[in-house]
Amino acid sequence: MINRLQGTDGVRRDVRLSAAPDIKGMTPLEAFVEKGFITEEFMELYTFCHVTDLIESGEMKIGGNIIIGWDPRDPEGKFTSAAVSGIRKAGGKAVVLGITPTPVIPIYMLYKGAKSGFMITASHNPKGQNGIKIFKSTGLKFFPEDDIRLTKKFRETGYDTIKKLSLTGNIEYAHDDAVRVFTEFSLDSRNSWVREAGIFSKNILIVDPANGSFSGIAADIFKRLGFKEIIEVSYYLNGDVNLNCGVVTLEGISSISPDMIRGGERFEKNKAINKIFEVGREKRGEIKNGEVKVSGAIFDADGDRFYRVDYDPFNDTIIVLSGDETAFLQGMYLMEMYPEKYKGSLYVNTVESDINTVIAAERLGFKAVVTGVGDKWLLREAMQLADKFAIGSEESGHNITKGYLKIKDGRTISLFAGNGLKSAVNTFAASESILTKSDAKSYFQKLHSPFERGFKKAFYIYETDKSRLSKGTDLWKKLEGFIKNICMEQFENSVELSMKERGDEPDMLYLAIYDKSILRGCIFVRNSGTEDKTGINVRGSINDTDKLIYIGEKVKNYLIPEMKR
Repeated sequence: MINRLQGTDGVRRDVRLSAAPDIKGMTPLEAFVEKGFITEEFMELYTFCHVTDLIESGEMKIGGNIIIGWDPRDPEGKFTSAAVSGIRKAGGKAVVLGITPTPVIPIYMLYKGAKSGFMITASHNPKGQNGIKIFKSTGLKFFPEDDIRLTKKFRETGYDTIKKLSLTGNIEYAHDDAVRVFTEFSLDSRNSWVREAGIFSKNILIVDPANGSFSGIAADIFKRLGFKEIIEVSYYLNGDVNLNCGVVTLEGISSISPDMIRGGERFEKNKAINKIFEVGREKRGEIKNGEVKVSGAIFDADGDRFYRVDYDPFNDTIIVLSGDETAFLQGMYLMEMYPEKYKGSLYVNTVESDINTVIAAERLGFKAVVTGVGDKWLLREAMQLADKFAIGSEESGHNITKGYLKIKDGRTISLFAGNGLKSAVNTFAASESILTKSDAKSYFQKLHSPFERGFKKAFYIYETDKSRLSKGTDLWKKLEGFIKNICMEQFENSVELSMKERGDEPDMLYLAIYDKSILRGCIFVRNSGTEDKTGINVRGSINDTDKLIYIGEKVKNYLIPEMKR
């Protein structure tokens, strides 16, 4: 019996129509659990169950607004239309935004006072997959306890119960109004951090929306903010989300050299990277003289993640800034501009971030906090400690800072949301405000390493039986002992080891490595919540690179025969 349908961020799986021969006759739950597929019937039942739960609990009245949008991976609309149908069959009013970025959902929800919202997306996953993210009335995403309640209702509500129901709920199409609200939010100087006109007058920006939800929208907002020139690539709404584009192609890379785009290498077909090299080389002399900058804003298909890239004319390379570096630049800006306000405020990372960000953030004057994987944990910290919260960051490209929204009744409220565009604008505003005081060569050196980077690497095992690795299992206990032994061997018994239990992610095995009470590194093993894999992650000092790689490889080899299906 499955107790939780959701993974790290919503539900994601391969998609298959319910009439497909290999699942024909199966219930939506059977297709999901036994075959690993999300069907259109699953989508309809899932949205129906959530809206019904809201009505039955008294949180929402029949006919209340439910916001729904999606990325372009379902061009025929078979799965998205089923999700809309589920809302209406449950008695909710479906406020349909169509193709829209994930951050628009909570922003427009709060603007209209809606009780919930759905985003139909599989984020950075390939186009053969799809999924659902749910937002609560506060703008927060679903937590494990919410997922358990909804999964129980999903199990107990057969599809036969709803398939013949009438569409009693109304429907409203609000794409243009939602984009208007989001654009106004993005241009508000409290949200964009643009303190003076012309701050981006030297910046040529290549925008890569990953053939996804930010196509057209992000480029328009950047233009309005005054960038020198905008070049948009990979903006097609044909379903080819994340194909040779988007943040997923940049993960684990700190710089891109010319030989990485030749002869079938990783970036040969990546339009954004090729365009940045092309324009950067054309403007090389001007960039060296500080007259122009050539950068890229790279998103994922649903627009809640952002990576920054910049052409470095002194080395003919492209600098890649992940969520760690972009958030740190924003932290530098806040602490330099408003030190009294942000001294001692919270800088929140997930365990996946470079371990040196914790050290560097505290040196800036922040109080560092580490959470489990997933921006929902960052959002929880932000909501609970709003007055003390400065920045939330995931290495994967989620950055969260406070925003201000004028809602429909005229009041202004504060909000937190994973928003790739806000992160992008804040990052460029930060670098143009605090790094341009030096010459061009120093600018790129500081940009590439806003803090001293540590070592981080993930070792993945694919097609694993995730049930074998959870807290308290025999494998868990054996693995804990194995990791401790291999760490003490590599560090020659000169360190202290501490197993950390995480309430936000109890099935993650996390070992911290201390040297005289100072955090030196960590290793954690966790099942992916979005893909069919288990990861062994090592973090620490560059000086410990060889040791950490050895530990990661040993643990991976130990787990392969234990975890492979």
